[in-house]
Amino acid sequence: MWSTTRCGCRVAGHVERFLRHPVRAFLRQRLNVSLREKTRDFEDAIPIDLDALEQWQIADRVLQARLAGASQDACEAAELARGDLPPGDLADPVLQKIADPLEDLVQAGQSPLETTSLDVYVPLDGDRSLVGTVAGLRGDAVHTVTYSKLGAAPRLIAWLRLLALSATWPDRAFEALTIGRFRGKGTGHSISLARIRPLGPDAASRRAEAEVQMAALVDLFDQGMLEPLPLYCKTSEAWAAAEAAGRDPATEAAREWESEYSYPREDDDAEHRLVLGDRLSFEAMVAQGGTCRDDDNGAGGAPDLSRFSLYAHRLWEGLLQYEEIVDR
Repeated sequence: MWSTTRCGCRVAGHVERFLRHPVRAFLRQRLNVSLREKTRDFEDAIPIDLDALEQWQIADRVLQARLAGASQDACEAAELARGDLPPGDLADPVLQKIADPLEDLVQAGQSPLETTSLDVYVPLDGDRSLVGTVAGLRGDAVHTVTYSKLGAAPRLIAWLRLLALSATWPDRAFEALTIGRFRGKGTGHSISLARIRPLGPDAASRRAEAEVQMAALVDLFDQGMLEPLPLYCKTSEAWAAAEAAGRDPATEAAREWESEYSYPREDDDAEHRLVLGDRLSFEAMVAQGGTCRDDDNGAGGAPDLSRFSLYAHRLWEGLLQYEEIVDR
């Protein structure tokens, strides 16, 4: 997808990984520390019980194959042949669980337009440039369909790709459409759609805005490679979105941060626990991050502002200006 040039430095792929999980990206890219298991014990054994990640991997493969035109029967046969499903009748409950929300995603994700790709080139400060190819285009839309719930990470990735396209090809009014399973609770909706509108009415305004927003993301990435920032994808989005909508940001951010019962949230991420020293409450996490420092670029005259709030706004303000989410 991405490559970049500055003495062989691959910036763009690193930026995507940073947007998905800032603290994990710092640990991996700066310290070469990974807390994820790369292999499974007894990986040659017959699978009987699949964890959430394994079920998602199967479901997303089926979804992408269905969007490419394969039938449900053909997809299920391919997954059975792959050997990742439990044997015999034990596979039926897994396939049924996958199939229930799949049809709505397939219908919402279908388009009469063919999928294409475009090369991008964005000059950056310091003799760096972002060079790569954005795939998954349908017309002038960055079109993404995921089996996951529509969360923060895929929306940020769509934003980054839209910025790269708009900076390179400003004559085209690019937008982004990301479709996923319903992001909220309850049974009133089955899917959520996030649409990012074009960045301006004309080529000059689109290019200028894309360059400003891209520079902000790259600057945030550069700071995030110096230290693990108090920046947490879902929790920071909840804070910034609540403030923009005039709601209580602490209450909404705490819901994304603090685990409840058997449902782990961002406080339970292994990387966050390593950096913070333990699983902290939302208030304790914000307090440990401290208030703005002299080396927080752009902090300006806000010495009492928490670093958590500062970086939440830096990551999310640009996207929230242009994005609309619809649940249906």
